[in-house]
Amino acid sequence: MTSRIPDQTKDKVSISVLIGFLLSLGGPLLWTFIIHPFVSPLWKPQTLMTVDDVVMWGLAFGVIALVVFWERKPLSSIGVSCLTLKEGLLALLLGVALVVLILIPFKLIARFVGVSINTMTGLHQLAKLSIVRHIFLSFRAGVTEEILFRAYPMERIKSLTGKVWIGGLVTLIIFTILHIPGWG
Repeated sequence: MTSRIPDQTKDKVSISVLIGFLLSLGGPLLWTFIIHPFVSPLWKPQTLMTVDDVVMWGLAFGVIALVVFWERKPLSSIGVSCLTLKEGLLALLLGVALVVLILIPFKLIARFVGVSINTMTGLHQLAKLSIVRHIFLSFRAGVTEEILFRAYPMERIKSLTGKVWIGGLVTLIIFTILHIPGWG
């Protein structure tokens, strides 16, 4: 027996949802593969805020504005809520653990694929950044990527199809494709 939302409770595709998908999934694809290659000379890794940051924050705020002002739904409709102190501390602890543990899968992948971890573009670029830039970049990635690749598209796909796994699969594929250029 599969768990499905009855047809009468599924949402219909609206113009606002289509634009939301364009902002949340299409915007990063357009930026990464079409626009960014032309403006990459403007990217200065040692600055606190880069053009990539501006674009990602702009897309994320665009999605939030769409939800609040056009769809007239609360941010909780895309899973955004205030963290308790306990949840915030747990998130911080998990973030630190992930930063420490991330090298293990990278080394395994690098060995499996047959490349040196030192040749992975993303890690090489990250190694050059200041600690302040690392913190800012981590915050930006955590907030904007959650809004753009998980919160909005997964919730809207779930409300359209009744299946959360479809939203998870679609966003996983797009998220992975977007990270290939920077991580090799």
